[in-house]
Amino acid sequence: MKIALYIKESIEESEELSTLLISKISEYNLEFDQENPDVVIVVGGDGTLLRAVHEYIDRAEDIAFVGIHQGTLGFTCDYRIDELDELFSSLAFNTYSKVNVNLIEANIFVPL
Repeated sequence: MKIALYIKESIEESEELSTLLISKISEYNLEFDQENPDVVIVVGGDGTLLRAVHEYIDRAEDIAFVGIHQGTLGFTCDYRIDELDELFSSLAFNTYSKVNVNLIEANIFVPL
């Protein structure tokens, strides 16, 4: 399984977190692939998850997105940073479940 990472840039320890997540990918015999992932692990909050979906919008139907919640309450993020082993174990042993959501596109026109 190919894994990509999408980490909110303003997180202070984002570089350390990226290194930790890449080591977990290797530890669980998964493959790190930012270009053609099967799963995108998103670290941040709801807005970061939405930005990650937008980043991969051309393949969003084929990619699973999983959120690791940092900071305040997140409605779309399923894991906390202290649950990394649970997350990676579910990916490595294919014991996760997927929830399909519909995406909508909207254009807002504001008169000048």
